[in-house]
Amino acid sequence: MNRMLVAVFLVLSSLGLSGCGTYDWHQKMTVEVETPLGVKSGSAITSVSWWKNEFFKDGAALQSSIKGEAAVVDLGGGHYLFALLSHADDSGYMARLAPRIVVDRDQLVWSLEAITRAKALSGPLEVPPKHFPMLVTFTDINDPKSVKEVNPANLGATFGAGYALQSLTLEVTDEPVLGGKIESLLNWLSAYPEPGLCKPSNAGIIPFCRKIHHGDLIRR
Repeated sequence: MNRMLVAVFLVLSSLGLSGCGTYDWHQKMTVEVETPLGVKSGSAITSVSWWKNEFFKDGAALQSSIKGEAAVVDLGGGHYLFALLSHADDSGYMARLAPRIVVDRDQLVWSLEAITRAKALSGPLEVPPKHFPMLVTFTDINDPKSVKEVNPANLGATFGAGYALQSLTLEVTDEPVLGGKIESLLNWLSAYPEPGLCKPSNAGIIPFCRKIHHGDLIRR
């Protein structure tokens, strides 16, 4: 092993990602919504893992996984707001959110520096609007096909006057990952993350419910 590889090994060892090591933490996302009846909030704790794949090989990559549920806010009157575990086409969004925020970049960045800083976060961190998760609701909570995207800048367009997103925060926590809320609300959830919330359309148009997957709401 030459001197350069030794130096790299020592640096990675100090960061906790050497060899087959992993970086793990729990994180809590909290969503606060202003409503005509006051501020409503909901939170969810997820477990994040990062690890180095193919150590010392060209193209080596940092990979991540997440377990837990999407955050949900009970707005009352049978209306719920969900902050998904994904964003657009990025199914690994929630695992990558903290590293992405601390380096303040839009593109996918999996640097050791970002992961180290993310794990060391102390206290709630405001999530910038450009890094918001996808927000959705269901016009019928018992019908997965009724899922609708919610504009974070205009909750009133979906829920009516007096509704607005007040804050969305993320913090590293020692609290345990507790499940069950999403499953109790959405008893139609699949045991597998891959399926969409509805079947493909024969009209050649991909409906929104097809773009949302069971794994966007829960990862076991």
